[in-house]
Amino acid sequence: MFSEKIDTNTFKIFFEKIKEATCPIETRTFMSDDYPAFYNAWIAIMPAPANHILCAWHVLHSWERNFKLIRDNELREQVKQKLSVIMKIAEVSVFEVEYERY
Repeated sequence: MFSEKIDTNTFKIFFEKIKEATCPIETRTFMSDDYPAFYNAWIAIMPAPANHILCAWHVLHSWERNFKLIRDNELREQVKQKLSVIMKIAEVSVFEVEYERY
């Protein structure tokens, strides 16, 4: 799809054409950026997934913007390090242990 617009209605048209060409696409998890138009269009056309997650790049980008709010440099680096460790954990039980530890 090529478009000058990036809004829910434009994406809905795109997903409708995909659905017509294939079938409804069922996913358990939908990953997107933090702009809601893409996900909102998806769930308007396709079955809603059980999970909606943000891609790692957008999470990291948002964190970087907000790390600036921590004035203490040492604390800021500690928070960055701990979050980067927790973010890479794939197993729920390991995540819960590490989350409680920090």
